Amino acid sequence: MPCALVMLPDFLKKAIAPYADGCRAVYEIRCRVNNPVFLQTDQGEVMVREENKPYILSETQMDELLACLCNHSIYAYEDALRNGYFTIEGGHRVGVAGQVILGGKEIRNLKYIRFITIRIAHQIKGVARPVLQHLYAKNKVRNTLIISPPGCGKTTMLRDLIRLVSNGSGYGQGLSVGVVDERMELSGCYMGVPQNDVGIRTDVLQGCSKEKGIMMLIRSMAPDVIGVDEVGSGEDYRALLVAACCGIGVLATMHGEGIKDYIDRFSLFDEAMEGRQIFERFVILEKRKQQFMIKEILDASFHKFS
Repeated sequence: MPCALVMLPDFLKKAIAPYADGCRAVYEIRCRVNNPVFLQTDQGEVMVREENKPYILSETQMDELLACLCNHSIYAYEDALRNGYFTIEGGHRVGVAGQVILGGKEIRNLKYIRFITIRIAHQIKGVARPVLQHLYAKNKVRNTLIISPPGCGKTTMLRDLIRLVSNGSGYGQGLSVGVVDERMELSGCYMGVPQNDVGIRTDVLQGCSKEKGIMMLIRSMAPDVIGVDEVGSGEDYRALLVAACCGIGVLATMHGEGIKDYIDRFSLFDEAMEGRQIFERFVILEKRKQQFMIKEILDASFHKFS
């Protein structure tokens, strides 16, 4: 049974346990009030049933679920709830949706939370090893972008790449890595302590925007490499350009089906990039039979490595 289930209320833990025990991996638990509970597993989507009927959560049960995930101290999680997610012990991310309370144009709070998605943290050590041989040049890491559709393992790949670069390998000595963990999913920090192994030379700045976090790390921690997940705005790209111009290696991910999506995005943010192509390596992932695989690795000219 995944360790994330320990934090669930007994009624939900009991309903899910038979399904979780029958799968090698449970990736997500999706709960919607007055609707069936679904699991995303290594065997695909599974609807939770009890006595051959869909298992339905009531409003009262949703309130109890949220309370359990917040250690019965929802007020302590108010700042995180405003962002629509928070991280629990073990590095598991809880996404929430409900009624938004606005203060002007800013989100002040979220109440009547009736939709909860628990993304269970998975660390697969060694998954990035096939990429390493293409990454190093004179013990410096080439700027690398991992591209994949949602749910195809780009965060898992990036996390392992950070760990290997930080610890060192046969391709290069260990380097200082600064991680801007905006959504607290890469390191899975809980009370400031990474729950995932991100390497022995890695410093983590959690809960901060990539734009601000990158600049903070450059000034305060002098990293050799910076790792960020899911770049997408012009501000993100501009900050990465600053890091690259400082001689700092960049490891990053973005949503996309392939290199064309990156080219389109680059064109969209060309002003932010100042006409410069930051990345020297592109790792394209795809999903096959519920597992993510490396589809291709490209160089700066978008040529495929054999």
